[in-house]
Amino acid sequence: LTTSSAPDTTPPSIAYTIPEHSALVSYDTNETTLRVGLNEASICRYSKTKVDDYDNAETTFDDCDDQYEYNEFGYSECATSVLLDQTETLYILCADDGGYAMTEPHTWTVSKSPALEITQVSPEGPVYTNEVTIQMNTAYGVSDGDSICSYKDSDTIAYIPMENVESSYHDQLLTLPMGNYDYDIKCEDAIGNVVEGMMSFSVESDTTAAQISALYYLSGTLYVITDEASTCQYGTTAIDFGEGELLAGQASTDHSLTINDVDETYYIACIDAYGNEMDPISVDLEYLVE
Repeated sequence: LTTSSAPDTTPPSIAYTIPEHSALVSYDTNETTLRVGLNEASICRYSKTKVDDYDNAETTFDDCDDQYEYNEFGYSECATSVLLDQTETLYILCADDGGYAMTEPHTWTVSKSPALEITQVSPEGPVYTNEVTIQMNTAYGVSDGDSICSYKDSDTIAYIPMENVESSYHDQLLTLPMGNYDYDIKCEDAIGNVVEGMMSFSVESDTTAAQISALYYLSGTLYVITDEASTCQYGTTAIDFGEGELLAGQASTDHSLTINDVDETYYIACIDAYGNEMDPISVDLEYLVE
């Protein structure tokens, strides 16, 4: 090991900045603290226009460590507050205690990210099941909507994290009795963008049977379309649900039956997911077959 008593004529060098160069900060950030890590105790200045001379950098950092202060990583730091509009670029020059200054500025840029937004929530209005999946989609922010979302009853204080964290899609399965529900929702992304919203829905009993909204015959197949998910049966004599054969398309709105005899009359009965049975209908194919 050798040492030298020669004076240090080397200007300081910047090892890091916090936030990093080209970092994004949250949409509502109007001021941030810039920290600069240096290999030796220094005084740093910055300019909003590029300059090569330390003395021409117009603004001195608010606070710089003295020659005896080093952080746990062995670096001296300077720090200053920076006001933000949308994008801020600073040119940083530092000089050590001997007056030796950087001649090439260190460029540092920080920008506000887009605001985080909730773009979709469900359910809305009435639902007819006690097993309710609340869902939401988020967009923008620091990473295309990736965020952590929480919900709470509007009468409580604490938020409950939803599943699918750090994603742009969030859901949570709830088992709820009949009633009206209002939930506050809140999402936050990795850099602190926060968005809040609300969803309202009711859990109700479905007492209305499915209805046939369309009926047509095409290339040997009878198609039956219902206005809600249901299961349908058919017979060649009058039936109630439970007495016939199943059509294709169970628990669906689209049902079909292969027809072997177009001269036959077919009777159709359907039931929805809540046990509501529609009045059976009869289908005379001669009115459907061209």
